[in-house]
Amino acid sequence: MTADRRQFFRINQQVAMEIRLLADDQLPATTASQFEVSPSFSVVCDLYAKETEAQMLLHLIGKKDPSLAQYLQLMSDRVNVLARALVSQDIDFNRLVTRDVNLSEGGMLFYYSEALPTGGNVSVKLIFPGSSIGVHINASILRCDLIETGQFELALTFNRLPENIRTVLARQIMESQALSRRCQIA
Repeated sequence: MTADRRQFFRINQQVAMEIRLLADDQLPATTASQFEVSPSFSVVCDLYAKETEAQMLLHLIGKKDPSLAQYLQLMSDRVNVLARALVSQDIDFNRLVTRDVNLSEGGMLFYYSEALPTGGNVSVKLIFPGSSIGVHINASILRCDLIETGQFELALTFNRLPENIRTVLARQIMESQALSRRCQIA
């Protein structure tokens, strides 16, 4: 990969993923309609995005009034517990098929069982089993190379990623890096 694509932190992570090739005439803005998702899945995704925005404000509040910030963090944690309980009713995490991906805020690399056309567009649904969070992303296929195992190494670049989704990805990446560091220390 060229240096300009290395502007983001990259992690190797297990995710559940669905991918759909978009026809040339399909609007990439209709990502969510490409997949079956429950209403609770969409609500949890939205709540997580709002949580990320709220954390910045909570930090500012904490500088002025630590007790209020502590209370608001407690309320946020309660909402997160409810959200995870809601999504756990709709997704059987024991039956999720996960795969290793190399993920950044700008794109991802993974192995796939079928060839997809370089330059084509796809719609991707990612679920992070550790946090029960999911996102819908539109991407372009940078390359699709046959490898020795008979699978294809697929490199995607994300298209017009909304800031709230970019923030969710960044948070997942930071949490994964922190977990990795803790495991190395232990």
